[in-house]
Amino acid sequence: MSRSEADAENPATYGSVRPGGRTRRNTEAIHAAVLSLLEERGTDFTMQDIADAAGVSRRTLHRRWADREALVADALEAYYRSFTVQTVGDLRADLLSYLLAFRDFSDSRLERVLNGLAATSAEAHFAHANRRSWEAQEKTLPRILAAARERGELREDVSTALITHLLTAPILVSASIVRTPLTDPQVEAVLDAVLDGVRAPADD
Repeated sequence: MSRSEADAENPATYGSVRPGGRTRRNTEAIHAAVLSLLEERGTDFTMQDIADAAGVSRRTLHRRWADREALVADALEAYYRSFTVQTVGDLRADLLSYLLAFRDFSDSRLERVLNGLAATSAEAHFAHANRRSWEAQEKTLPRILAAARERGELREDVSTALITHLLTAPILVSASIVRTPLTDPQVEAVLDAVLDGVRAPADD
């Protein structure tokens, strides 16, 4: 294969790749294909199915990802990077912004499918990949709680993990099991109930 042919086949091999260039477009198309297949077919698809859906060759996939599991994990990480929340440095305001965004994100059809697959799929690696991908990309809530601890706003005897579960579990149950997302006032009620129990006592 000539260098020009290699460049056309694999633009990441030679020189730099422009942001927004062919490699990035291919990656976005491949990730979108993976997520679409997960949404429509669960985990019942192959690398060839992904290639067909993305409009690329299977060889293109195998050049970048060792197997389907690695590609699915990469697509999940890219998907979870899309979840962003603006914070202002106020504990209640930041947690409310986070929980409302998390409620909306959790109520999407794709997210409900992913949570369902993580709970029921016979492929155990998928549940691990889904959890690892979320934890690797989602740093906002830990950052909010860590900042609050530094300011002395949270009880020392209540772990960050427990606070996270108390805040997010009602949203996940409502979205994934009850299938009726919490309203804004209900989200605020959950937040205030948790804060009442985990705030550090005021100094006398």
